[in-house]
Amino acid sequence: MCRNLIDVRHLPDGVIKANLPVWSWKNNKQDTSSFKLPCNLVFAVDAFTIQYEFDGVLGLSVPSEPRMCQPYEVGSMADRHTFCDALESPRVLVDQPRQFLIKLNYPDKREICEMNVAKDFLYFGRHFPCTLKPQFTPPIPLCPTEVSGKISCDHWVLAMKSMSLIVPTADGGSSELKINTQEVRKTAGELTEEPTEEPTEEPTEELTEEPKEKPPVNPMVTPLGSSSRPQEELLDAIYVVLDSGSTGTILPSSVLEKIKKVWLENSEDILRQPDNKKIHSYCGPERNLDECDIVFTFIGFSDTEVNFRCPAKPFLKSMARLPSEYGSKQPPTRYCTNLRKPKHSSDFFVLGTNFYWSAFVEHCGPTETGRSTPYVRLAPQRAKLIDGTMGSAEHFQFFRHLPPRFFQPPPES
Repeated sequence: MCRNLIDVRHLPDGVIKANLPVWSWKNNKQDTSSFKLPCNLVFAVDAFTIQYEFDGVLGLSVPSEPRMCQPYEVGSMADRHTFCDALESPRVLVDQPRQFLIKLNYPDKREICEMNVAKDFLYFGRHFPCTLKPQFTPPIPLCPTEVSGKISCDHWVLAMKSMSLIVPTADGGSSELKINTQEVRKTAGELTEEPTEEPTEEPTEELTEEPKEKPPVNPMVTPLGSSSRPQEELLDAIYVVLDSGSTGTILPSSVLEKIKKVWLENSEDILRQPDNKKIHSYCGPERNLDECDIVFTFIGFSDTEVNFRCPAKPFLKSMARLPSEYGSKQPPTRYCTNLRKPKHSSDFFVLGTNFYWSAFVEHCGPTETGRSTPYVRLAPQRAKLIDGTMGSAEHFQFFRHLPPRFFQPPPES
């Protein structure tokens, strides 16, 4: 098979009958709804594609341009069709197929969230579906990518400039531990070229040898098998793909080193233990994350900076204990992080499932009127309650009796 190959075939008469779990406002309970979706099947995929750092290649990617959203016909795979497109072709199956909100509950919150009907959800529509509403960021535009010479926004790609851990201090204030993503990479030598010798008047055999081939860059691959690359190189930021299907977050190795040493204050002696030899970093008593926040800084419209602040613990701490603590009769004190190093050189990094554990992510695709540039908005999974205390994931209950559009949205807190 050719490298970077995904063989996707459209079946003109094929229909997938999907019974999906939904919330029924008619019956005020969880129910199932039947969706008839056009059938596109993956017949082949190469080993290189299987090793991607992110999983959402065929998932909830950016809806295509409205003019492209026609009923599926033979040969229609010449254009890119997404799950969102399928929801409006040949007829609209949901309220707003081009705008959707995702909430994923942090694993240690799932039981109480279920009890409070504050479930994980994928909601299509313009209105916020919960009784409690958080503060959203301004829109953050997607970064265009180049696919076979064509510039488009096919993936939820953002430009991220920095990450800061906000740590409370004894005097009631806080300190900021900031990591500038590109600056750290340059300092660590990840972006520097190998030094070359100045040519002499009489070239030697060493100078005439064939140069070593650089390792290939691992691009994103669309369902049509073509590689996606950034439209332009960023000097002060990195490209990150929002992917709710990825099991962790992939960041530059130098950024992960800063997180390990500065944010989490990890002990190298603990990491050198034989059971932990495959573990890069952990969350433990060295840094209490319960009261810490993370501020992500993205590039917004007109090159403005957009700061998104959210709880640090769901993003950093996994539910898997450090291997050296398995078998102990004592409660675990250290857990693996949700962060991973990239397996290949890449133009893109990933904010995966753990990012969605800390955030509401509103995905807004292009529309026929009013919106040509797709964007996202972010909000933390917390907001102030009526009594002035801070509510978290378990307090975001659905509007249980009527759809959200029938309610005057509460003021943003």
